[in-house]
Amino acid sequence: MSDPTQLLGFAAICFGTITFVLRLTTPAVFRKLKAMQQVYGPVGGYVVHTMSYSIIPIAVGIAMIIGGSVMR
Repeated sequence: MSDPTQLLGFAAICFGTITFVLRLTTPAVFRKLKAMQQVYGPVGGYVVHTMSYSIIPIAVGIAMIIGGSVMR
């Protein structure tokens, strides 16, 4: 069971990293970023989007990799 957990953790880290890099280079790709900026303001929308699509997936991915390592 630890191998699938670690694989999902790696996928979550990749997703978070890719969205972070794309947000810095081409923010126009994200439709939800624009919607969040309209609702929460430019800075608030950026923070909510960054937390939701980058920070939390990376943190969950790290936790899954560690958890999968401990289960072995």
